Amino acid sequence: VGTDLRVLGFTLAVALGTGLLFGLAPALQSLTGSVRGSAVLVGSRQTTSRARSRLRSALIVGEVAVSLWLLVGAGLMGRTLFTLMRVDPGFNADNTLSARVWIPDSRYEEDHQVQAFYSETLERVRAIPGVQSAGAVLSLPVNAGINGTFAFSIEGLVVETGEQGPLAGYQIATPDYFQTIGIPLIRGRLFQDSDDAEAPSVAVINEALAEVYWRGEDPVGKRITWGDADGEDAEWVTIVGIVGNTRHNGLDEAPREETYRHYLQASLPFMTLVVRSDLEVGALTTAVRRAVMEVDPEQPLSNVQTMEQVVFDSLGSRRFNMFLLAVFAAAALVLAAVGLYGVLSFSVAQRSNEIGIRMALGARTTNVIRQVIRQGFGMAAIGVVIGTAGALALTRLMSSMIHGVSATDPTTFVLGIVLLTTIALLASTIPAVRASRVDPVQALRAE
Repeated sequence: VGTDLRVLGFTLAVALGTGLLFGLAPALQSLTGSVRGSAVLVGSRQTTSRARSRLRSALIVGEVAVSLWLLVGAGLMGRTLFTLMRVDPGFNADNTLSARVWIPDSRYEEDHQVQAFYSETLERVRAIPGVQSAGAVLSLPVNAGINGTFAFSIEGLVVETGEQGPLAGYQIATPDYFQTIGIPLIRGRLFQDSDDAEAPSVAVINEALAEVYWRGEDPVGKRITWGDADGEDAEWVTIVGIVGNTRHNGLDEAPREETYRHYLQASLPFMTLVVRSDLEVGALTTAVRRAVMEVDPEQPLSNVQTMEQVVFDSLGSRRFNMFLLAVFAAAALVLAAVGLYGVLSFSVAQRSNEIGIRMALGARTTNVIRQVIRQGFGMAAIGVVIGTAGALALTRLMSSMIHGVSATDPTTFVLGIVLLTTIALLASTIPAVRASRVDPVQALRAE
């Protein structure tokens, strides 16, 4: 994101336009009076005063309503973020480092060269003191890499013309990947070192895929292919195991159907290393870089980060949205509180003589305080009612942005209303206390 002159120009125009509009409003109101006679002038002033009072009250009501909209929106985003942070990603992110590797085709033209690079690299990484296990995978979970799905065929499954055939995510992994990242084995077996290019082709699938295409039966031993199922050269791959689901497309997405191929049978030049270790991140990163350079001095690592950071980064857009709404809500809340305080203070200043006379005639201090607070709370209450109705409608537009919480979540609405009402009461209390301290003697002298 860079600085855009059009955005800056638009923002400047809105700021200046807003200042001009609300600066001219009082000036235009002052021209509504009549100068045709003192009686008419007095009546005009009274009418103008009431009109101005209604306008000020309307502005306060609007500020309170908008504040509630933003408070509820920020609350929904906050609850969404809290809910997603508690979602099980399907793997164990603790004490695990990841690093992207992409070896150049110019120096690794053949599949066996690619496989040899990753085999030797993982062997050296596992030899690092403090490393418990290490593996590699084509793409990390939680939207950290390739997210495409690919068509495949199931032996014995007939797909009618025009119908969509089976689809699943395509992954390439080393035998130790599942253990390293903590993906559990559900049934069958995982990859073995003996599953090399000379051995029968094998695959591992996740539970989601098994439930969709083999509901009620065991898929272990079944065969699938990514090529032309009717062709003579079709490579049929035998399913040897089922593993747990991971949320590959993000914590807010349901686990997708996924297949895994052994890296010795389906290699690609780009993979992500995953290393589980109790070592400090900096020391482990340095050791892993050194191990890779021992295999190929010209090979860099990229996207080096812990799996905890990978999970944290996957929620970046939601944190950003919550932060923006929270900042806007806080600003609106401050404006509403200051506006309410200002309106009540101005009202108390205008009515100071009246208040003083009432107190001289026996009005109690508590009655004066109650009257001013009632005035402020009345404006806030109207704003809350309007704001609640508006929020119920507007938050439905956020349905695609929230997860695990309803757009009309009553807890969020109640908390927003309570917070806003509390702020309104506090903003009304100071002018109320000031009104109760009006000196009756001075008010009588002024009259």
